[in-house]
Amino acid sequence: MTALPAWWSHIRGVLGLFGVAAVAVGLSVLVGQHLDHYLTRANENGRTVIAEILAQPLCTGTPPPVTTAKREIFAHL
Repeated sequence: MTALPAWWSHIRGVLGLFGVAAVAVGLSVLVGQHLDHYLTRANENGRTVIAEILAQPLCTGTPPPVTTAKREIFAHL
C-alpha cells in the first residue's frame, strides 16, 4: 500500500466542510419555511416556539412567506 500525498488530507477536509455546509443550508431552508407556521401556532396556544415544535414536530399546510417570520422574531427581541 502506498502512502497518499500530503495534500490529500486537505482535499478530504474541504470536501467534508462542503458536505456539512450543504446540510446546514438545507436545514435552514426547511426551518425558514415552517417558522411562520410555528410562530402562529405558538401565539394561538400561548407557548414558546420551541414548545410548539416539541408538541407537534411535523406541520401541515403551506407556510406563509419567511419575511413575516423574520419580522415577528425581531419584534420580540
